[in-house]
This record gives sequence, structure tokens and C-alpha cells, in this order.
Amino acid sequence: MRINKIGWISIAITAVAVGTQIHAYLYILPLSLGPRVILQPWLMQQNYLLYKNIADEHSPLMYFLLLAAQPLASNSLEAAKLTLVLLIGLIALLTFWAGWESGGWLSGTFSVLFFALWTPIFGYSKLWHETFLAPLYILLVILWRILIPSRTNTHLFFTTGLLLGVALLIKQHALLVILAIALWHSLNSWRVRRPAQYLLWEIAFLFFGVSLPVSAFTIYYWLQTGTLKELVFWVIIFNFINHYTQWASLRPSVDHIRLLVPAYLMLPPFIANLLNQGRQDIRRIQEELGLVLLVSSSLMIYPRFGFFHLQASLPVLAWVSGTTLANIFYEGRKSKSSLYLIRGLVCSLPLLWMLYAGIPPVYNALRSGQPRKIYEYSDLVPLANEIRQRIGPTDCIYVLPDDEATANLYYLTQCKPPELWAPTSYPWFMIDTVKPQIVSALEKASPVWIVYFPGRWGIEQHGQELLNYVQENYHLEATLSWAEGEVWLLRRTSPQK
Repeated sequence: MRINKIGWISIAITAVAVGTQIHAYLYILPLSLGPRVILQPWLMQQNYLLYKNIADEHSPLMYFLLLAAQPLASNSLEAAKLTLVLLIGLIALLTFWAGWESGGWLSGTFSVLFFALWTPIFGYSKLWHETFLAPLYILLVILWRILIPSRTNTHLFFTTGLLLGVALLIKQHALLVILAIALWHSLNSWRVRRPAQYLLWEIAFLFFGVSLPVSAFTIYYWLQTGTLKELVFWVIIFNFINHYTQWASLRPSVDHIRLLVPAYLMLPPFIANLLNQGRQDIRRIQEELGLVLLVSSSLMIYPRFGFFHLQASLPVLAWVSGTTLANIFYEGRKSKSSLYLIRGLVCSLPLLWMLYAGIPPVYNALRSGQPRKIYEYSDLVPLANEIRQRIGPTDCIYVLPDDEATANLYYLTQCKPPELWAPTSYPWFMIDTVKPQIVSALEKASPVWIVYFPGRWGIEQHGQELLNYVQENYHLEATLSWAEGEVWLLRRTSPQK
């Protein structure tokens, strides 16, 4: 393929945008790297088994990918940072590719600029399951553009199923995307009156593709642990019995919605253009799929809203916005009287994205004059140092209650938690089927020291059994402080078992 002048300009803009973005996440913007991405991979290195020794209600693949990244960095924190920036860079390149496949160089450039500028607002400072889902969803948009002309529908749906099977191993919410695609394709087939047997074969190949990676991991886990009991409980059953929607449901506020609205300005013209297309050609099918992916992946904000839960939808939204903006730019040629007005408005929109979403987070981080903060980690560093000085170089601690803001103390002090580690702060973990296992693990470990954070998440109400054990066997040795308040360092009174 010969690259023309516009192509080289687009490549240069993309390289600058992606390079600037990666530099910002590596050195400037604050990050959020909790115990799920720092502590858990480290525990797995120490032969802790996911679900058997580590309580986690999410799908497993993110943790194994982070475990595989450990040799690439000096420690678990650096591995998480490296993984985050590599994923952001990969997603940016895939977003450019998707835009280029759909509308040429200009579409690719607009798409990657949108992605690069909106990542701070869409929570890309936090490494989470959605960060790993994002490249899979935008890759689907690309594959449907490439494979439709050259493959039968069964091949296309099988490949789609394979990718979505991997997505399901990253987070269970991917099931919504799978069902949405199956429903969309069924409605399309019914609308054009395709024979039912073709539809059934395609849906069968979709779910067959999904089943392969899921089955492969299930077999691997069974070979590793000799049982599927814990896997089934934490990944499936626990999510139906933990009353998470009751304890942790959080709706977006008016300010949240106001902040996000400008990111969706290109969605109405995209939908209008989609409805205006008469025939069911490759372009329309790809655009319909993109809309299905955008809507279904955005449902990850339920039941607890957080900007980072929209990470998986951002590259698809960037592709929607970039291709639509490029189409408006090219359509301006049809009206010579308003050609420069339309193109001027189109080119000014990325500038507005930069002023609204791209520059403020970087400016605020530089203006603060403070060292770059890593949420769920940085505030614990001085506390961990003080604890280590007080307890000596070899003793270890038990963190009570622990959650995503405190559990990284285990990693910072290089202390292994009991044989079952669970975030005891959260009421949805302290249910009747899980709480006895947590108490039993603490009694068996019988640690010399406990680091107690009084009042977090109402531990006195839902964790009384743990507190009873602590009150009977420990006394206050010292009162410490950290960024969020008071910390009690407790020492075992009775002889260690």
C-alpha cells in the first residue's frame, strides 16, 4: 500500500497523540492501582490460588495476564503501570485502524484523537477489567469490516465468539455483549426474512466460539486445583447471593452526566446517518454492530457507576465519533458555498475536545506541584514504613478491615495474608457463607500483629465475629495515622497458636 501525503500527516499526528498520551500516563497523571492489580498477582506468585486462597467475584483472566507481566518489570507495581500504558497504546492503535478501515486516513486520525483526549475522563488512570476488554471490542469492529466480504457468516460468528469468550474470561458483563449481538443478528435476520436454519447455525457457531476459551480455562483451573467448586462459587453463585446491588448500588449524578455529554455529541448524527442508509451493505452492518457494542459495553456502569466502567466503550465511541466527523468533513464538498465553514467547524471540534477533556487533567497534575499520586497505594507507603519499623523486619500483619484502599499494605510490608484473603471491609463479602471461612482463616493464621482501621465501611456492624476474636486476643500497642484517619496497631496478648 502506497501512503500519500495525507497518510503521512495522519500517521505523524497519531504517533504524537499516542506518544503524548503514554508519556502522560507514565509520568504525569495520577493513577489508581489497587490490590486487585498489585497484591493479587504478587500473591499468585507466592502460590496463592485464585478463588481457593483469594476471594474474588470477577472473571480470572486479568489476574493471569498481570501474573504473566511480572517478569517484565522490577516489581508488581511497575508491572501494573507497564500493563496499563501498553494497553492504552494498543487500544489507541486499534482505534486508528478501525477508523482508517471505515473512512480512510482522516477518519483514523479523528478516531485516535478522540480516544487519546477523552481517556482521562473515561477513567483510564485505573487499571481494571474494562481496560482489558476495550481492545477486544474495538478489534471486533475491525474484524467485521475485514471478514464480512471474504468469509462465510459461520466463520465470522465463530471468530466473534472466540473473542467474546476471551472477553467473558475477563469480566462476566461481557455476557451482555454476547446476548446483545445474538439478539441484534436475530432481529436483522427476521427483518430480511432469512431462513431460520441459517440464523440458528450462526448463533450456534457464535456460542461454540465463546465456549472454547471458557472451556480451556476451566480445564486448566481443574488441573491446577483439582476442583471447580471455588471457581463456580466465586465467579457465578456469589454474584447472585451477595446483595451487591443493595449494598453498593450507585447512580451517576447530574455532574457526572454533564461531564460526559460532550463526548456523545457525534452519536445523534451517527444514528441519523445509519437510519438514512437504505440497503444492508458492509458499512451498515459494521455501523450497526458498533452501535450494539457501544450500548451493551456501556451497561457495565450498572449497578455501581464509575467512569472507569466506561473504559470498554470508549474506543468504540471514538470510532463512532471519528468516522462521523470525517463523513461530515467530506460531505462539505457537496456545498461549495459552505465548504470552508463546515470543514472549519469539523476541525475545531478536536480542539474543543482537547480544551475540555485532554488538557485540564494534565494541567491540574502539573500545577499541583506534588509528586505523582497512585491512589490505593501512595498513601499507604509511609504507613507501611512506620509499621515495619515498629514490628521489626520479620513479623507480619493482618489488615482489618481490608479493602481496595488498604489491602496493598500486605504487598508493601511483604506480608502474606491468611490462607483465604477476602476484602473484609465490604458488607457483600461478609455474608453467612463466606464469613466463617474468613474467621477460620484468621484463627488459623493467628498473626502477632493486626493493623486495624476503625469504622471503615461499618465493620462493627457486619464483621462482629472478627472483632470478637480480635478483642479477646489482642491489645492496643500504638495509634498511628494515615491520610484517611486513625490506625490502631494491635499486638497479640494470648500465646500464638
